[in-house]
Amino acid sequence: MKKILVILAFLLTFTARAEILRGGDSIPNFFATTMDSKTVEYNSVIGKNVFLFFWAADCTDCLDEMAALNLLNTNYKDKGLRVIGVNVSDSPNVIQTLVQQKSINFEIWYTNPIRGDTDLNKKLEEWQGFGEGFELPWAFITTPDGIIRRYVQYFDESSVERLGKIIFSTDPVAKGIKPGNDMQDFKLRTNDGKVVSWSDYKGKPVIINFWGSWCPPCRAEMPKLNALFDKYKASGLIVLGINYAETPDVAEKYLAANPINYVVLYGLNDPMQETRALFSAWGGSGVPWNLFVGKDGKVSSWVFGYGPGSEIDMEQKIKDIL
Repeated sequence: MKKILVILAFLLTFTARAEILRGGDSIPNFFATTMDSKTVEYNSVIGKNVFLFFWAADCTDCLDEMAALNLLNTNYKDKGLRVIGVNVSDSPNVIQTLVQQKSINFEIWYTNPIRGDTDLNKKLEEWQGFGEGFELPWAFITTPDGIIRRYVQYFDESSVERLGKIIFSTDPVAKGIKPGNDMQDFKLRTNDGKVVSWSDYKGKPVIINFWGSWCPPCRAEMPKLNALFDKYKASGLIVLGINYAETPDVAEKYLAANPINYVVLYGLNDPMQETRALFSAWGGSGVPWNLFVGKDGKVSSWVFGYGPGSEIDMEQKIKDIL
């Protein structure tokens, strides 16, 4: 994976910013160049379902996903899908070599600043909303009216049928979470089996923390987060630790050896899948992920990852929502 941004190692913090893109947002128009050297703009594909895939030659995961993109294009092109691979950093010669090596059968665009193309490195940094830098691979699934249905990062050929269902879904587009947006409802269970939802905590200052015991930065963060909770719980602070991508028995075993004082939540029926779906729908991209929600029910800010001393920034964000 091309780690322009290493979420699991560094603190990435962000407050409200207009250009962050998540579900329900429109992709701003941008300009690029096709492999036959023609200028193209994103608005030209409005009216089609689009799988917009951002990639680079030195991104191993990007290249690994090409076979799945070929299959996606083969299976759904006749249904009106446009699969577009937007290269953000390589020369036409490098791209053409990879097109041949990977037998790419979908459209390829690239950025050529000399021709006046959009600086997509800068745009991706803004759209992803992690702060400094951006991550590849990254893809937006958009509706015919140019609205983001969801973003996707990691997939393979076994994911193509699932992606097809998402692309052509007739369900209303779910609005993602980002700073400035209202916190969304959820239904999860505590470790003692109590079913809770967002309405149980609305009107209070809340940190929603996605974590997994398999994640070293999560483990490093938990004692610090627990100390911050103990410090501010008398002021009304609530911390909800949503266990991500592991089974409750694994998480509980870890917590038995490393106890914390705040609430831990799991999915109701299929915990791993439910919390993954929630994480993805809300717009997460790495753990730990902390959402700071004010008493007004709006996301004040978020923090991806954990690094030494990052609890100082987190404490300020707590003060902002008390």
